[in-house]
Amino acid sequence: MRHLWLIASLALLLGASLVRAEPASKPMVLYVAPVGSDAWSGRTPKANKQKTDGPFATLERARAEF
Repeated sequence: MRHLWLIASLALLLGASLVRAEPASKPMVLYVAPVGSDAWSGRTPKANKQKTDGPFATLERARAEF
């Protein structure tokens, strides 16, 4: 009977480790605009005040992020 309890416990632990839920990942959102720059991150829809980050200028640059 003790062996049966041990086997059941091991099976439960093994099963619990296999059924672990994976966290949902956030989708990647990239922005492209005619006034953008391919040197920027593409993570914001408009350029910042310093004009150091904003949307990409081309679809090719956005595609390269994937």
